[in-house]
Amino acid sequence: MADGIDTNYIARAAEEVAASLGAKESLSVGDFHIPFGPAGDTTKCIKGIAQQLGLPIGIELSYVPASWRPDGKERPGGHEKFESKHLVRTNWRGQGSEGIVAQVSIPPNLPLYGSSQLKNYPIKVRVSENCKSYPTTFIAVMAHELSHILLYSIGHRERDNETYTDITALLLGFSKITAQGRKVVKVTEGYNSTTTETTTYGYLSDENFDFATRKIAAIVESRKKEIRGAASAVRSCIQSHEGLRKELALVKQFLQRVDASPNVTGTTDVSKIILMHQASYFDKYESSARFSGEKLSGNEDYLTHLRHYTDTSAKRASAIEKEMKALRGIWAMQSKELKGDKLILARCLGFWTWILAKIS
Repeated sequence: MADGIDTNYIARAAEEVAASLGAKESLSVGDFHIPFGPAGDTTKCIKGIAQQLGLPIGIELSYVPASWRPDGKERPGGHEKFESKHLVRTNWRGQGSEGIVAQVSIPPNLPLYGSSQLKNYPIKVRVSENCKSYPTTFIAVMAHELSHILLYSIGHRERDNETYTDITALLLGFSKITAQGRKVVKVTEGYNSTTTETTTYGYLSDENFDFATRKIAAIVESRKKEIRGAASAVRSCIQSHEGLRKELALVKQFLQRVDASPNVTGTTDVSKIILMHQASYFDKYESSARFSGEKLSGNEDYLTHLRHYTDTSAKRASAIEKEMKALRGIWAMQSKELKGDKLILARCLGFWTWILAKIS
C-alpha cells in the first residue's frame, strides 16, 4: 500500500471507469501534434488530447509564469473554478521542484458527454511557460487535466478523485506517454559534484502506477481478445461466402455443359439433373450468394480498426460473431450440397472431368 491507496482500490477504480468509458490502445507522443517549437501548435495538441478522450471541445489557451501556482479558489467576478491541483509531487528531497502547470477550468454549466452542446464548447486552459521544456510531461499532465472535464461531463461520482482521474487518462490511451513523462530528471553539474533532482507528476506512487498500468493492459487485452474472436468469425464467414459463390458458379457452368453435350454419360443421375432445371432449385443458393459483401467487409473493417473497447462495442462484436457463425454454418452446408451437385454433373461429362471437379 502506498499513500493510503492499495492495489485493490486501484483495480476496482480501473474496472469501474472501464465500465463507464471503455479502454483504448496506448498511444505514443508521435500520435499527437507537436506542442511546441517552430512547427508546434499547442492548441492543436491539446485538442488532439481532448479528442482521444472523446471530448470534442474548443480550447481557449493562456500562459502563466512558471512561478504561478493555482489556488483552486473561485475567480473574482466569475463562477468557474480551476479545480485541479498542481500535479507535481516531490523531488528526491521530498519537495516540489521545477514543476510545470497545465490546468483547465471546469464550468458549472458543462454540457453532458455525447451531447451536441459539448461540440466546440470553450474550455479555458492555463499552462506555464516552462511547459515547452517538457513536451512529453505536458501531454501527460494535460491528459490528466482534461480527464477531469470528461468525468464531470458524465457526472461521475468520483469526478474530483485524483486517483480516478489518473486512471481515466491511463485507460483512454495515455499509459505509455504518462510512463515516459511522469518523471522529470534535472542534472546540475557543480565543482566536483553532480546534483540530480527527480520531479514526479501525477497522484499515483511508483508502485501504484506500475500496478495500474498492468491492470489496464490486462483490461485492454481482455477486450481485444473478444474483438479478435469476432474478427476471426468474420474472416471465416467471408471465406465460406466466397466458397459458396464459387461452387454455385461451377454448378451452373457444368449444368450448361451437360445440356450442350450430345454424349452425356452416367444417366443414373437423370432425376437429380431434372430437379436442377426447376426454376426454384437454385433460389436458396442465389439468395445466400447475394448476401451483401459490403456488410461482411464492413464488419471486418469495424473490428479491424476498433481501438476503443467499450461495453457497447463488446456487445456489437458479440452480436457480429454470433451472426457470422450462424451464416458460416448455413453457407458451409450449402457449399457441400452444391459440391455434390457439381460431382453429379461432372460424372456426366466423363471420368477426367469428374476427377478434376472432385479435387477442385
